[in-house]
Formats: sequence, C-alpha cells, structure tokens
Amino acid sequence: MKHVFTYGSLMFDRVWSGVVGGDYPAAAATLPGYLRERVRGQDYPSLVHAPSHGAGCPQASVDGVLYLGVNDADLAVLDRFEGSDYRRIPVEVLLREEASVDPAGRFVAGSRLSADTYLFTARAKVEPGPWDPRRFEREWMERFLREYPPPPAPGGRGRG
Repeated sequence: MKHVFTYGSLMFDRVWSGVVGGDYPAAAATLPGYLRERVRGQDYPSLVHAPSHGAGCPQASVDGVLYLGVNDADLAVLDRFEGSDYRRIPVEVLLREEASVDPAGRFVAGSRLSADTYLFTARAKVEPGPWDPRRFEREWMERFLREYPPPPAPGGRGRG
C-alpha cells in the first residue's frame, strides 16, 4: 500500500472514485520542485520537474490531493488510467492539512510523507503555462469524463 499524490483530474472525487475501487482518506498536500503545466490540446495537466531556480527565486511547487494507503490493485488501475505518457515515481510531499488513515495513524499538517505520483514523460506535448484546476472543474470535467472514461476497478465501484 502506498500514498498517492494527485494534481490533475484525479484530485476530483468524480474522477478518483470512478477509477479506484477502494475508499481512501485524503488530505491537501504540496509537492515541491515540480510544475503543473498544460498538455497541448488536452484537458488534463502534465507534471514536470521544475527548472533549477537561482538564489532569491521562489521554489516551484504543485498543490494537490494525497490519498492515503492505496492498495496494489488500485495502483495497477491508476497505472492503466494514466497511460503511457505518465510514469509513476516516488516523491516526498508536504501535508497542508491534518489527515488520519485510521484511529491509530494520524498525520499532522506540515508532515512530510513519501508518496507516488505520475510524472509526465511526453515533454514535446507540454504547453508552457499553468493548468487551472478550477477551470477544469468548471469547464472541462464533463468533456474529460466522456473522452477518458475511467476503467472499471477490479472488485470496485468502477464507473457506475
């Protein structure tokens, strides 16, 4: 089981719950050292390493949602959903809010946690400029769900 940091369509429960079968606790988190940019002609974003910043420049980071304790079956479904332009990698995220996995496991805001996320590998498709989650939710989510229906999760809720 792993924690999974999401920064694009999977931050939204309508997409996440349509893809995975499990019900996972979630918390707001930040991933330092990366940029979330547009993908040319698409409604979903890319995640790429930020270029090195010189002294006095702010550190790049991406805000997203961290899902806690995702099981291996759902990780495999997420890998298929993300497709060949993304590669799952280990990262370290910073929690922005308190989260709890179960009554015995509590993480406080400011905690650093190891997680997996999906790095965009098709750099030629990246369009400079930030991807806007609020715009996705407002204008693009319905089209995204029609064009990229989540695969059914084995033993899970699937798209229904």
